[in-house]
Amino acid sequence: MISTVSTNNQISLTLFSLLFTILTSTFLIILSSSNPGYIPKQEFPFARGPSESPILLTALINEPSKQSAIERISFEQVYNSSIIKLKSCRSCWIVRPPKASHCTLCNLCVEGFDHHCPWVGTCIGKRNYNIFLLFIFSLFMLISINLTICMLELTKGIENSSESAEEFLQSTGSAVFFSMYMSGAGFFVGGLSSFHIYLLFTGYTTNEALKKKIYYPKHNPFARVSIWRNILYVFCIKKFSFFNLTASVPVTNKDLCNICPSESAIKKSLSNSIDFEKTFNEIKTKDLNGACIKPTDEYIN
Repeated sequence: MISTVSTNNQISLTLFSLLFTILTSTFLIILSSSNPGYIPKQEFPFARGPSESPILLTALINEPSKQSAIERISFEQVYNSSIIKLKSCRSCWIVRPPKASHCTLCNLCVEGFDHHCPWVGTCIGKRNYNIFLLFIFSLFMLISINLTICMLELTKGIENSSESAEEFLQSTGSAVFFSMYMSGAGFFVGGLSSFHIYLLFTGYTTNEALKKKIYYPKHNPFARVSIWRNILYVFCIKKFSFFNLTASVPVTNKDLCNICPSESAIKKSLSNSIDFEKTFNEIKTKDLNGACIKPTDEYIN
């Protein structure tokens, strides 16, 4: 009777293990190919700072001795009775939104930046944090189920084997090895899952927690009024995307990014207004529809 119950349990657990293997693999594929919330860069001479501020080129021409808005290191803003700091990114030439940060591996700023995960090969940010949570939770369930199967095998081996340790290891050696492996993996993934549950409930990101970011007054201005609203925001609210990473680029536009002048070329052109006007007029005559980078409307019109 006990043997029959044990066999039925193992069959059920094996089916659950197969189910969570499929779920974990699916979440991993979706996560590794997702857009975490990349923010498009601005070209150096056409970079614009806060709302209503002129672009960098205009500021340099009109007031060359004055620091432009985009060149400031940071801006202080009041949000939900707290003072938050908005920082400028000199790599992307943008003013980063709250909770955003620049990823040196992706070389782009990411909205709601949590961390860059080397295991999935992409950043975890505002738009894919929900998939990341589903991935680590399903992975923890998979490890727990497989560890339970190994424990049942060890229990069966202890009941059926004699007092000889060699005979026991011959019949259950693989279960012993996988139990040790699953225990180590479960400790790591379980700790990671617990940490992200805490972040989910409090509205913080890994980046903020590791940097021990402190707001003034000392409360998180981005946390919702309840834990349930934090959960709903992560899993149910649709997040805006600046662009689609999987969108096709027309063959006629594949070289348009090479048309835009580089930062070094622009710096050289700034010392010679005639060359700059000539270069800029060449850009205006091109069909920039579908280009990844283009000057702002202030200079197109």
